[in-house]
Amino acid sequence: DAALQTSLPELGQPAIPGTLVQFEGVAAAQSSCGCTPPDTNGEIGPRHFVQMVNSALAVYSRSGSLLWGPAAINSIWAGFGGACQNENAGDPVVVYDQMADRWVISQFTDTGSPFFECIAVSQTADPTGAWYRYAFQTSTTKFNDYPKLGVWTDGYYMTANLFILPSTWAGTGVYAFDRAKMLAGLPATMQLFELPPADWGGMLPSDLDGFGLPPAGAPNVMVEVLDGSWDPGNWPNDELHFHQFHVDWTTPANTTFNQTPIQVPVATFDGLLCNFGACVPQSGTATKLDTLSDRLMYRLAYRNFGTHEALVLNHTVDAGTNQAAIRWYEIRDPRGNPPTIFQQSTFAPTTLQRWMGSIAMDSVGNAALGYNGSSSAQSPDIRYTGRAATDPLNQMTLGEMVMIASSAS
Repeated sequence: DAALQTSLPELGQPAIPGTLVQFEGVAAAQSSCGCTPPDTNGEIGPRHFVQMVNSALAVYSRSGSLLWGPAAINSIWAGFGGACQNENAGDPVVVYDQMADRWVISQFTDTGSPFFECIAVSQTADPTGAWYRYAFQTSTTKFNDYPKLGVWTDGYYMTANLFILPSTWAGTGVYAFDRAKMLAGLPATMQLFELPPADWGGMLPSDLDGFGLPPAGAPNVMVEVLDGSWDPGNWPNDELHFHQFHVDWTTPANTTFNQTPIQVPVATFDGLLCNFGACVPQSGTATKLDTLSDRLMYRLAYRNFGTHEALVLNHTVDAGTNQAAIRWYEIRDPRGNPPTIFQQSTFAPTTLQRWMGSIAMDSVGNAALGYNGSSSAQSPDIRYTGRAATDPLNQMTLGEMVMIASSAS
């Protein structure tokens, strides 16, 4: 790895602060399927925190009071009819649309053709209230697995890994949903492109943070990561692939998506962590944990700072001898040809396993990176690190904080 950070700050350096509020979320057993893994997903707004765990949904206040649920996600579609009412299949995502002060939730259907993405938009700023409900048919032949949502000015954008059931890889699907119509509860359409199986998958859509909007008419930038060892016949280098999805709701024939990516080389990394198997140790058991080192981790967070636009993203890599670590990036000029790697680093300051991260920036460019931590001597916990916008580039400078320690593996 050409971008390793192998040490924490010296004593006396600023340390990342602790959390202001912590509270118990939805337990996997409270979802109707009790599935493992739980596919935990959450989003915060100015008054609420909404969490989805597999097939369950709950709404909390920002201080942790339970306001609604946990309830089955498909209960939102009660009386709607069809697969979105009848199935509660999971792979949920919740995002907050700060431009409209609304909430957006989704899950897929998976029992067979036709396949749907079930999306609901809160009718008000209150996610405990009524929802506008939609069932978008994504395909009659390809299952839209692992869907990921992004909020953008002209649409809600989504990516998915496509399969012909039960397990034949079929490429990547990219989707745009008519945000303006959905916010008004009107009949809404979807536009989509499908990339062939030669595409590696694991693509993410940009998700808007803050109130600095992208330039008028700017396409949604979608990104995926490629390790040169994964598919050397097609993609021999370690790089990020950038796609631009520009939708025209008035004249759909004018909608464009560049299926041939803009390829941006990155510092070399090893993304073939234990051959994509389960290799993260935990104390008291021989059972190892999965790493998902074959894809980017949600979200691809976008901010417009006025002076520049930026994306932050991350994925899990092998820092040496099956040691999971987090490679993260800040991208400037995301629609450039090519975009600029402003900074990048692999966070591996100790031999602890760190994996499945999520990164974002605040309104001045300070960054926080959350992730799992585990070793043969401890149970899996949740940790985070960060950096100030004025700190030296290519490193997390604020140490490491354990958000919550684990009592069991």
